[in-house]
Amino acid sequence: FDYRRLITGGHNALGSNSPASELYFAEGYTGNPSSLFQTWLLIQNTAPEAKTARVEYILASGQTVQRDVPLPPSSRTTVYCNEVLGQEALEFGMRVRSLDGSGSLLAERAMYFDYLGSFGRAVGGDDVPGY
Repeated sequence: FDYRRLITGGHNALGSNSPASELYFAEGYTGNPSSLFQTWLLIQNTAPEAKTARVEYILASGQTVQRDVPLPPSSRTTVYCNEVLGQEALEFGMRVRSLDGSGSLLAERAMYFDYLGSFGRAVGGDDVPGY
């Protein structure tokens, strides 16, 4: 891929067996001024009616931030986690759950990065499905 003409590379993840009512993600990061880290959450509503997902961002400090995300029927909604959290250098995990308890959600976390570390410049991306 060529992500916004900044990062080239590729990522791949296993598919999900079926939709669920609750999904977890172990990793997210918002980056800092000397690095580009962008974390995206992609939520699919497989139901023929509108739903709402509650996204709980679990920060490394133990603090949580919650946001409700409206999901149109049979659609995918993209959430830019960096924008939601609005702070630099935050490490976090996520919990995504259907507010009505229905098992109609699929979700994945995509993360892109470009940073200069002690071993040189590293660029790329990765993607994981919710567990």
